[in-house]
Amino acid sequence: MDRKPASLDWRTTSPSELMAVYDRWSNQYDTDLQRMHGYRVPKVAADSLARYVPREATILDLGAGTGLVGEALYELGYRNLYALDGSAGMLEQARQKGVYRDALLHMIGVDSPPRIPFNAVIAAGLFGPTHVLAKMLGEVVSWLEGKGGHLVFTLRADEYDGDSDFAAAMDELTSSDAWRLLEDVTPFKGLPKSDPDRLFRAWVFQVPRRGDAASSGKERPVDSR
Repeated sequence: MDRKPASLDWRTTSPSELMAVYDRWSNQYDTDLQRMHGYRVPKVAADSLARYVPREATILDLGAGTGLVGEALYELGYRNLYALDGSAGMLEQARQKGVYRDALLHMIGVDSPPRIPFNAVIAAGLFGPTHVLAKMLGEVVSWLEGKGGHLVFTLRADEYDGDSDFAAAMDELTSSDAWRLLEDVTPFKGLPKSDPDRLFRAWVFQVPRRGDAASSGKERPVDSR
C-alpha cells in the first residue's frame, strides 16, 4: 500500500494486509478521521438505528473499529453493545472507550457467527469493494433470522448507484423476502471537511424471524423520548 491510510484513498491486496493497516493506524484513527475529514458516518448510522430499535436491545457493532458507532449509540442511551472487528489494534481502542460489554476479534466470512443473542446489527463503513463484499450481506442477514431483528449499514453512494454488486445483492434479498426496507436515509456528506462532494448512503432493514414472511406493513418508529 503506497498511500497513508488517513488519506482514505488506498487499497490492499488481502484481508490480512487490510487488518495490518488498521492495526498500525489504530492509535491515530479517531484523530485522523475527525481532524482531517469530519467523519459523520457513525453518527448517521447510529441515529438511523435509534429510530427503530428500542434502547434495551442488544446491538452487534460489526466492523466496530475503534468504537465510534458504539460511542454514538451509548450517547443515545444504548447499553447492551458488543463490538466485532478483525483488527486487534482497533478493538483495543474500542475497549478503552468503555461503551461495550465485550469486544471480540472476528473476521466475517471466515469465523463462525458470534454466539451473542443480539436484536440488531449495525455496520458503518464496513461494506464496500475494498473491505467486505456484497455477497456477505446475506450472511449477516442469516445471523438475524433465528428470531428476527434489524440491520443498519452504510455505503458510499458511488459504490451503490448504478449497476453495482451491492444494488444487485440488496435487490435479491428484498425479492426473496429475506428483509424489508424500513428507511433509505437521504444521501449525506460523510466527509464534509475533506471531500464534501462525496455522498454516503444508509439503510435500515427489518429481518423477519425464520419462517415468517417479511411484512409489508409500515413499522412504527421507536419513541426516542
